[in-house]
Amino acid sequence: MTLDLTGANTLLVTPFRADGTLDDRSLERLINHVIDGGARGIILLGSTGEFFGLTHEERLHVIRSGVAYVDHRVPVTVGVGSDGAAESMDLSAAAESAGADCIMVIPPIYFDTSAAAQLAHYTVVAASTELDVMLYDGSNGIRLDPEVLRRAHDAAPNITYAKIATADPALFEAYRDAAPEVTTIVGEDMMLFQGLRAGGRGSATAIGNILPREIAALHDAFENGHVDAAYEIATRLSPVTMYLSIPKGGFIAKFKHILALQGVIESDHVRAPLRALTDDQKSELAHDVLPLLAR
Repeated sequence: MTLDLTGANTLLVTPFRADGTLDDRSLERLINHVIDGGARGIILLGSTGEFFGLTHEERLHVIRSGVAYVDHRVPVTVGVGSDGAAESMDLSAAAESAGADCIMVIPPIYFDTSAAAQLAHYTVVAASTELDVMLYDGSNGIRLDPEVLRRAHDAAPNITYAKIATADPALFEAYRDAAPEVTTIVGEDMMLFQGLRAGGRGSATAIGNILPREIAALHDAFENGHVDAAYEIATRLSPVTMYLSIPKGGFIAKFKHILALQGVIESDHVRAPLRALTDDQKSELAHDVLPLLAR
């Protein structure tokens, strides 16, 4: 059966207890929260999921427990981000064994970020798995050139998705021209409507953690031809999205704090190098953002 990741895919946060340990119960509540809100897919261990702050064994635990709890209700994509192919391949094997549907691969971000290095990384990881593969444009500011996408897909046809997190709607057409068999996914919260209008077939958003119904409604409106209604939802959400996304390094702590206030997760704990919100930031969020969420 062909994998369908169109519609809203939510990049889940990874909940921790107040002592910093993994919180499986909160993860289960979060999964139910976004699926009940209309998400058509779950993405574990993306950047929003703090994969960079987890040990390898913790990532394996999240893969196994998260995929098992979703239990085929929606497709599950697993982030296997690593600067080296060996770890990405090991995580890919774990995702496949656990029953995931897709893996998301970031470019090598440390030693060599060139097009040649990206191509080598993507193709060897994709060749190691039977799962569908989503490549990631914009991770750490690194661009996925359309020609790299074309060559990677030619070498590994299971590369079937490309997440665009660069705020450049022109990429959607460029990717379609280079690799028409690859489905483009909107990966930047503030570009959701523009990305869909430019040809994105689905989305991978962090804001779906806290507003799953609204993101699902935006997708449904757009897919049913109600473009004005989709635009109205996007416009209404834009102050929230902008506040939560700026500065970029603080959005995970903000999402976790809101989810804790909503009672979805137990704690808003984040791990270094991320920083917890200050009391002033929490007050600002309560004053400026929470009223918007209640509308």
